[in-house]
Amino acid sequence: MRTSRFTTYLFLLGLFPTILFSQGKLKGTVTDAQTSDVLIGSNIVLLGTSIGAAANIEGEYSVTAIPPGEYTVKCSFLGYKSKETKVTVIDGKTIELNFELTLDIVEGEEVIITAQALGQAAAINQQLTSQTIVNVVSEQKIQELPDANAAEALGRLPGVSVTRSGGEANKIVLRGLNQKFTTVTVDGIKLSPTEADSRGIDLSTISQGSLSGIELFKAITADKDAEAIGGNVNFVTRTAPEERSLRLDSYGSYNKLDDDYGQYNFVFRYGERFFDNLFGVQVFGNAERRNRSSESTNSPWFYKSGFTDYELDDFTVEYKPEERKRYGGKLLLDYRTPDKGVLKFNIELNNTDRKNSTISRNYPVKTPVINYNIRSQDINTDIFNASLQGENYLLGWQANWSLSFVESNSDKPYDHEMAFIEPSSVDFQTGEVISGMAVVPTNQRKGPFEDLIPYAANNFDLAYADRAKFRTSSNIDNEKAFFLNLKKDYNLWSMSGELKVGGKYRSKYHRTNTSYAEALYYDGTDYSNFVKLDDGTVVPKDFAKYGFGDIRITGANQILFPNFLDASPETRNIYDKYALNPLILEERLRAWYDLSINGYNDVKKQDEYDLNNAEDGQRYNLTENVTAGYLMNTLNLGDLATFIAGVRIENDNNEYNALFSPRVANEFTIFQDTSSTFSETNVLPNFHLILRPTDFMNLRFAVYKGIARPNFNLKLPTYIVGDQDQAGLENFLKVGDSKLKNATAWNYEINTQFYSNTIGLLSISAFYKEIKNDVKYMSGLNISGREIIDSIGIELYQDKLPFNDATFNLYYPFNSDNPTRVWGFEFEHQANFRFLPGLLKNIVLDYNVSIVRTETYSPAEKIVLDTTLIGGFPIVKPREVPVEDKTVLENSPELFGNFAIGYDIAGFSARLSYFYQDQFYNSFSADNRTNKVQISFSRWDLSLKQIITDNFTVGLNINNISNTEEGVDQYNDEAGWKLQNSTIRYGTTADLWLRVSL
Repeated sequence: MRTSRFTTYLFLLGLFPTILFSQGKLKGTVTDAQTSDVLIGSNIVLLGTSIGAAANIEGEYSVTAIPPGEYTVKCSFLGYKSKETKVTVIDGKTIELNFELTLDIVEGEEVIITAQALGQAAAINQQLTSQTIVNVVSEQKIQELPDANAAEALGRLPGVSVTRSGGEANKIVLRGLNQKFTTVTVDGIKLSPTEADSRGIDLSTISQGSLSGIELFKAITADKDAEAIGGNVNFVTRTAPEERSLRLDSYGSYNKLDDDYGQYNFVFRYGERFFDNLFGVQVFGNAERRNRSSESTNSPWFYKSGFTDYELDDFTVEYKPEERKRYGGKLLLDYRTPDKGVLKFNIELNNTDRKNSTISRNYPVKTPVINYNIRSQDINTDIFNASLQGENYLLGWQANWSLSFVESNSDKPYDHEMAFIEPSSVDFQTGEVISGMAVVPTNQRKGPFEDLIPYAANNFDLAYADRAKFRTSSNIDNEKAFFLNLKKDYNLWSMSGELKVGGKYRSKYHRTNTSYAEALYYDGTDYSNFVKLDDGTVVPKDFAKYGFGDIRITGANQILFPNFLDASPETRNIYDKYALNPLILEERLRAWYDLSINGYNDVKKQDEYDLNNAEDGQRYNLTENVTAGYLMNTLNLGDLATFIAGVRIENDNNEYNALFSPRVANEFTIFQDTSSTFSETNVLPNFHLILRPTDFMNLRFAVYKGIARPNFNLKLPTYIVGDQDQAGLENFLKVGDSKLKNATAWNYEINTQFYSNTIGLLSISAFYKEIKNDVKYMSGLNISGREIIDSIGIELYQDKLPFNDATFNLYYPFNSDNPTRVWGFEFEHQANFRFLPGLLKNIVLDYNVSIVRTETYSPAEKIVLDTTLIGGFPIVKPREVPVEDKTVLENSPELFGNFAIGYDIAGFSARLSYFYQDQFYNSFSADNRTNKVQISFSRWDLSLKQIITDNFTVGLNINNISNTEEGVDQYNDEAGWKLQNSTIRYGTTADLWLRVSL
């Protein structure tokens, strides 16, 4: 009992200090004596006490709650010589003390520190002085390494792997966990998801030109949103500089795959202070055009009876020309208030517009019919955020507060696709294949793929339109939030600390909308010569206006393929060896849309593009209201240890509005409105301990509890019934569950840091996470009867099975009873060699390696055999039941890392970098015979920079020097087969840039 009371007393002592003494204050800035650049992350400590602070991103520090007396103040920054100064602190008075530090170099050697080297040093020092486990990407590294976007920059940190789209990273996977488990903020303001259903953010949309750094918090404290089991990414901005700053970066880019020189990127930055430095203004802008074209192949396989062998089903080649444009703008105002605080107003918009077409054809093996396809899409993504933030002081308390509004819009206003087929026909006299695909001999049905190409007739004159599809989608997510944090420093005997209390309220609205229309051209019955106007009038189509005045059709009204080709169609050799023949014209596809989207079949009395309301079940909207409060204390035990204890409480109150379909009538689903509510409260403690046993080593320990909210579409009160008459689908029942709980996880972290002016920073981390109530999704469990329905707890509409005794496939989400576990190790080393003599002092080194292991349970089907007596004879009947098989997490490589070596001399800088990511599972099949594995990926990049004058700098970036291809393999883990499923390549790109600074 005594031990229990003593432990409780120590905990309360750490959490609730009560004895406060009179105090003074010490503040100032830390700069490089040679360049006057601020030294972010500098450590300021009053020797012989536990009192100190770290310089913020402005290079400013503030030490409060100092008892009156004489002190020796020490300022240190790794890589620089420390400085000590004596001061006398007076109660109620503020002393301004600025430090100018000099490089710690070999005696007599002269070193000019470059911006990149200073950025690396700042990142190292921020990690050393942080109160939690964090990795930092400096402003210089963001702007000067050849990273296409913020996701690419994050991918250079330990523990971060990436998923890729369009030849560049767009999402991060942090320690094996996808973005559902990670929060993304700008100066602490949470950004809105850009996905229709998931909580992921397309980080390729974020403009890098306005960022002053990226912080990746691996272990969160109670003052941060708890929805960060993986961690928290925070994009940082600075207040305006005291001297006017004007800079323009202009890039001209080259894409080798398309031999395209017409790319550009312009980044503009302006900053200045007015009214005796009280008021600051910053303006940022960027405009960018990138060619993100790609070539790819796809090769599905099928297994022979008994899974004893396999053959190629098909081989498809594809070319995807894509133009990606990014625009961004930001206005940042700050005002230094009379209480020595600051007000910041930030408004920012980032936009990405993608225009692409996908042109493909196949070389079929299993069936002789050739398919030609073209799909054209316009995709627009906007991220907007506006915030008013303050840091103010009153009665010894520091108040940080914010009012914010963030919104993302992801729209696909145009998505048009047409498919054409070339049927197989043979000249019966000669046996020659006239159209379609000749029979591929058995001995060539496993490849090589190029051997299939001669078997295609490529008779385009006999090919005709099969069908056309037009889709649209619109997703919006906005969030209004307010938070208030109150902080007070204190001294308690020989200890010092900080008490922090605060709360947050945020309200999220999320909506998704889709539509789908289809024209079935294969039998000629949907083809129309008429169009319906907005007023309902039916008039003849103007074929000539849209370039189809000489349209070619068959006697059965089938639209012939050559209408969409050049007179002499071009061919593109994919990977320089696979013929994509022909290249369908995108402008003809768009012209057909303009001509026919409002087409009307006067015989069938229906629209040519007939709306299919099966997509309506994906429309929904919801509101999430989260109220949070926390209490946290930081206790410094001399200069040997820091202990942080806190607790956070988050309450969810959610409303869901969706559509449901209780029945099927006339082959079309009948949808009705439905709604539901849900509430949940989570109590989330956390503890952090920092030990400093020597002047070259830190030990960090963290234990905290976090949450992950389910994807939006899984918590809907949906109940959708469909039958096999709908577009050939099987009988199915799809349900949601608005009572799904948040996943929760205990997280355990250990981080060891070794540092000195010679070794730089060497960091080793270990982590373990155990997630409970993780949300899984059963996709297509084939059942009949209600036994499984009742065991799962699904409520049937009117308590009746949708298909009586017929079998159907069941789709449903659920909280898993089995835990998901993630554990691993991270190693990082950052160093420069300024302490070495001669030319060796110019080397800069940065590398990291991460090892991640995951264990989860995925929904699967198990066949059980039921024996019944019929007429006195036992009959064995197979039945599928749901189970969970132990697997690994999807999109989670087990090994990945980065290496970068640089050289800085005078005004020249060079960086050669390498990125490696091991293979990982994309998806699992229920029988483990068609699992998809993303193959390993590696890439070499080169960055060169030369300062010409104080105002002009030039540079060259080369991305993907190795011209690496990406791809997916199909694994039959039961038989041990690995088969190539798809490959894709984007080629090498290069940027030549000029920076003008005034």
